[in-house]
Amino acid sequence: MGLRKEKTTADQVHSQDVELQGIEFTATRDNINKVNFWTHGFRPLNNPDSQKLISNMTHLEKALQRSLKEKDGYVDIKTFMRNSGLTYHSASKQLNDWCKGDNPRLLKTKIGGSFIYTEI
Repeated sequence: MGLRKEKTTADQVHSQDVELQGIEFTATRDNINKVNFWTHGFRPLNNPDSQKLISNMTHLEKALQRSLKEKDGYVDIKTFMRNSGLTYHSASKQLNDWCKGDNPRLLKTKIGGSFIYTEI
């Protein structure tokens, strides 16, 4: 790890000046979107099976509460996915299931190109 140019103080160092073993990376919106594209459907290694996680309602309730707290009263699929350990598809399905029935738990709202879920 090193700097592309010599700098005299740390205040002068910018993200584009840092090199890691000859690899340059600029965290632009396009790069972040490309990385996020590949996270759909993946979960951390050694995570339990999705069916086991979905059948454990106390785990899902805690994950939902953490997600709502993290996002100040609403949750999106990626936040719930991260907190529950589910895949993108399973997290989306569980959130949609909570929106159905005579007494739905969540309200699904489309904002831009994505959906958010709020408690009723």
